[in-house]
Amino acid sequence: MLSAALPDEPEPSLPNLPVHVMYHKWNAQKRLKKVHVQTLERVYRRTKRPTVSIVHVTNLPRKRVVKWFEDKRTEEGVPEQRQPYRRSIHETVSSS
Repeated sequence: MLSAALPDEPEPSLPNLPVHVMYHKWNAQKRLKKVHVQTLERVYRRTKRPTVSIVHVTNLPRKRVVKWFEDKRTEEGVPEQRQPYRRSIHETVSSS
């Protein structure tokens, strides 16, 4: 009796695609395109920090660009904080 009083709600429609196809589509959305990676790599070689212009050039979300640079620095072992410049012992001794 209770179910007769409630209006029928349409069931949410899921695409009739195999799971591996849906996974591939989802994964492709996460992956960066080759041209984006090449551009990010070129900028990374010049500076280890992203600039505002790189976001505009790649047309990627800012968060995505920042995350890519963070991951790349971690992968290469670049310190999180910039280290102050320190003279080596040889520079200090030879200049005295």
